[in-house]
Amino acid sequence: MRKVFIDCGAWEGISSKYFRETFPNAEEYEIYAFECNSRLIPKIKELSYVNVIEKAVWTYDGKIDLFLGSGEFTESSSVIKTKTTGNLDKNNPDHVDCLDFSKWIRDNFKKEDYIICKMNIEGGEYDVLNKMIEDGTIHYMNVMFIDWHWKKIKMDKNKHDKLLKTVQEFVELDKWALEHDEHSNVLQNRKFNVKIT
Repeated sequence: MRKVFIDCGAWEGISSKYFRETFPNAEEYEIYAFECNSRLIPKIKELSYVNVIEKAVWTYDGKIDLFLGSGEFTESSSVIKTKTTGNLDKNNPDHVDCLDFSKWIRDNFKKEDYIICKMNIEGGEYDVLNKMIEDGTIHYMNVMFIDWHWKKIKMDKNKHDKLLKTVQEFVELDKWALEHDEHSNVLQNRKFNVKIT
């Protein structure tokens, strides 16, 4: 059984670093960090234990527009053009590589592996998670930390609640807020049911 931490929307690698420094036996985990904002990649690559994947987590392999947050909002860049926060430059998107996250999970891991996934992809979580539910790759996840952006993309609350409830049927779910300086000891204070075989 492999132990894996996947950082979707890695920003500057803060979550990967926090996981490595905080989680029990973190050195036993493979760490994969997804980030498609080229301005942030060099910082993440300073973390020698992180496998950096310079692509947006999405529902297909190919290219997608990334609307960059300007000024102090580099962490708010999004592939969702309707996102209302983050001071996005909607007239000059970067055309970045994207990856079918479900396919990547299926091609690289087994259901028997223990996977912890942090997902903070600025509104893209709804498309990605819906696809994971449809194709069954949600069953590969053991714990997911998700930062939800339904308000920021003007999603109907009922639609958000429905997806949230569905995800909770398949996986242990929590919220991750390190990028917003809410250092709540989210890892130390939780008990994880890591399967040891």
